[in-house]
Amino acid sequence: MDVPAFLPHLEGFRIDEYTATAERITLRVAATAATAPCPACQLPAQRIHSRYARTVADVAWGGVPVTLRVQVRRFFCGNTACPRRIFAERLPRLVDRYARQTGVRRAALQRIGLALGGATGARLASPPTLPPPAPAPPPRPKPTVRRIRQRFVERGLEAALDRQAPRRAYARKLDGAQEARLVAVACGAPPVGRKRWSLRLLVDKLIELEIAEEVSYQTVRRILKKTT
Repeated sequence: MDVPAFLPHLEGFRIDEYTATAERITLRVAATAATAPCPACQLPAQRIHSRYARTVADVAWGGVPVTLRVQVRRFFCGNTACPRRIFAERLPRLVDRYARQTGVRRAALQRIGLALGGATGARLASPPTLPPPAPAPPPRPKPTVRRIRQRFVERGLEAALDRQAPRRAYARKLDGAQEARLVAVACGAPPVGRKRWSLRLLVDKLIELEIAEEVSYQTVRRILKKTT
């Protein structure tokens, strides 16, 4: 499916799938270029290693939030002298590395924030320009003596001493096995021509070895700091 003229930031992409409900519009898109330059040596590559999907928020259409499922290709670098053997294609016209929203959406939010700021900017960022922000969770009551005593009377000593479970569960960026493999890579010999592992090299190696599809520098730094 061709990209409509009112989506200039999707130029160079094709729309493979389109679904729409009253709550959300979802587009599955992919780059149409046959090659992609290696970010290390800039040599165009065309041999595809694999693909993975990125979920990116885009500007709303008529007040309905839009989500892009971007199909990203991994390529083999054909330059034998390049330290990077496999790389994921960069899509700077659409979305930055590790970003979860398109550049168009981020720029719109920045303009609103700089012009108005605070609650006024948040209201303007709601439909029809951008999807409404998620409602804040209700405040958790403080464990006062009265509430603890009430739990003791109603449910016993165990319930009175037990802390409430967190309202939101946070998914780990890497599981235990992936963290162990990251540490093993960091403790091993660095690439040829390098004296030591850098965060960038470690991130690229994790993607090359398919230990993780995506991981940020901050995640790698935090794991290594935790294990040292």
